[in-house]
Amino acid sequence: MRCSASPQSARKGQAPVSLRSSLRRSFWKGFILPGCVLVFFACAPAWLDHRLHGEFTASIQASTRLSADQKARQLAAVDLLDFDAVCRHPPPGLEALHDDLERAGVCGQFDRLHWGLLASLALVGIHLGVIAATLVLSRRARGSHEALIAAYRTGWRLTMASALIQTLLLVPLLGYGSYEFSTLAMDRYFPQLILLVVVGGVVGLWRCVSILLRRVPLEFTEPLAREVTPGEAPELWRTVRAAAERMQTAPPDHIVVGLQLNFYVTELAVKHGTGTVTGRTLFLSQPLMKQLAPDEVLAIVGHELGHFIGDDTRITREFYPLRQKAEATFLTLAQAGWSGWTSLHVLNFFGWCFGSVEQSMSRERELLADRHAAQLTSPAAAARALVRLHVFLEAFKLAVEGDGPGARPEDPFSVPLAPLMRDRLVPKAEFWTKLFEQKAPHPLDSHPALIDRLASLGMAIGPDEAVALATTETETAYARWLDGHDHLFADIAREAAGEVAKVRSKVDVVKADYQTPEGRELLERHFPEKRWASRPTGLRIAFGALAVGMAVFVLLASVAEGAGVKSFLILVAAGFVAVGWWVWRRHHGAELILRADSICYGGWTRPLPLASIESISALRQYGSLTLRFRLRQNERPPWKYALLPFRQRMFSFDLRWVQGKHDEILQTIHRYLTRQLPP
Repeated sequence: MRCSASPQSARKGQAPVSLRSSLRRSFWKGFILPGCVLVFFACAPAWLDHRLHGEFTASIQASTRLSADQKARQLAAVDLLDFDAVCRHPPPGLEALHDDLERAGVCGQFDRLHWGLLASLALVGIHLGVIAATLVLSRRARGSHEALIAAYRTGWRLTMASALIQTLLLVPLLGYGSYEFSTLAMDRYFPQLILLVVVGGVVGLWRCVSILLRRVPLEFTEPLAREVTPGEAPELWRTVRAAAERMQTAPPDHIVVGLQLNFYVTELAVKHGTGTVTGRTLFLSQPLMKQLAPDEVLAIVGHELGHFIGDDTRITREFYPLRQKAEATFLTLAQAGWSGWTSLHVLNFFGWCFGSVEQSMSRERELLADRHAAQLTSPAAAARALVRLHVFLEAFKLAVEGDGPGARPEDPFSVPLAPLMRDRLVPKAEFWTKLFEQKAPHPLDSHPALIDRLASLGMAIGPDEAVALATTETETAYARWLDGHDHLFADIAREAAGEVAKVRSKVDVVKADYQTPEGRELLERHFPEKRWASRPTGLRIAFGALAVGMAVFVLLASVAEGAGVKSFLILVAAGFVAVGWWVWRRHHGAELILRADSICYGGWTRPLPLASIESISALRQYGSLTLRFRLRQNERPPWKYALLPFRQRMFSFDLRWVQGKHDEILQTIHRYLTRQLPP
């Protein structure tokens, strides 16, 4: 059974992911913005009331018409006033004050703050409600396939609706909150900030809606495959139909044979090299059929037909479009900045809740399908198929990638792999000890480890037995069922040869050593030197801002009283001059130079080897991209006149100083760093 990829599967070599900590992290991260908005609107009326008290107090104290006793009485009366209450329900005798506050717009400001508080309470309530509903639905989903599908569909709709509502609420709340905060704090507001908040929110919301409304194609794509009809492969079809009859399930409507190293069944459409099939489809791997014995492939077929018995393909059919939309929405929200932050983590919480339930149920289905395979053939044949399948997957990797051109068979999909395993896999003792911890490839990572599957079959197989099983040469399933039918796959084989050549080129590039003449020639051919000139506009803007700052402090110094104040202001102005000199020395005439082995900038003291960079990320701000380099170990920053010259693992570079399209520069640097060949 095949499903779409899960973004939450742990990578090899990483520590196991803690479900509790992931759920807790998603909850609190999603609560940050709603919580901050709620705190602001809860405190804003009191803040406004405090400011009004201050203004009235200052006005009374500055009055020249009032005596000291009158001032004292009025100040005492002002201390007792609650301006919010005066605006909403004026006490007797304060109607005139209410009218004054109404004309001044203060009452309207209090009303808007109260509406903001109610909206922020709704925002927090929606967040907490959808979290609680997700937990309840995920618990209900544990019962059966029907419960899982119903709960998943309900949870998905509820989560997406709440995510959109939260975004719709956040945009105006943050926009208006920014206005009120700046007004209360500085007696002015910044239209650019409000516009930035609103536009960013609208763009993020539009992206999410466009993803949700986009049609997801209900099909799998297998370009290196073709359908095999009963007339073309009668023996294969007779075997599969007999297996289905023995298992008391309907046979597949279609059999597709291709070069993917996998077996699966699906009820979704499969678009292959010569057309599209719909209905119940069985996919068989031609390369693996050329290595595995007939009873081993029959056990695998029994495993896949077992998914039909359990109606497991319904899970694929129901989940596939929702999962595709979920993943696309995840990516969109991750790129939407602050506007998608809360919705992203609400969806992430949903994914973690249902992902654990789905994977747990999927593992149970896999073990049940293994038992169906054992009933069709025998536990020994099913166990042998599992062991040899895992070993042959590694052998194919060696055959395709190899240790160099001389160690690679010309057509890795056709040659027997047993000799290659004897020569190159058998001596690797570590591979055989770790073999039983491995899992078969599966888009949902739902297959249990090999040792668990063998235990479920009641078979105890150790490394020595695995070596013997893997290196035993037997009649192959392909020879029995598809012998003499190579012409059916001639077009696929030609396309596969091109794909293998591309993979091998990528492997050679990734493994190339720049210190050797061959490696240097290969890398410089695929990754030629690129240069980006400095951007004078960036320097002009920086110098303009620094000049304005310097002029302001010089002007203040000229009118200031007191030698100490004058000295301080002149010192600050001199600091602007020093910063300008520092920026000029760093960026004037500097080029960004990217080579196959290093990256260098004119404002650096040395090139930065790509091999010393562990990862690169980017932060978009103020229309520019800031690159953040994470090094493999602590190093002194390469910048000239570095403010923090001590060793560190992170340093940044702002692309605003460089001419060119910043997104393309980032992609090029990332491609050189990861040694990805251009498409």
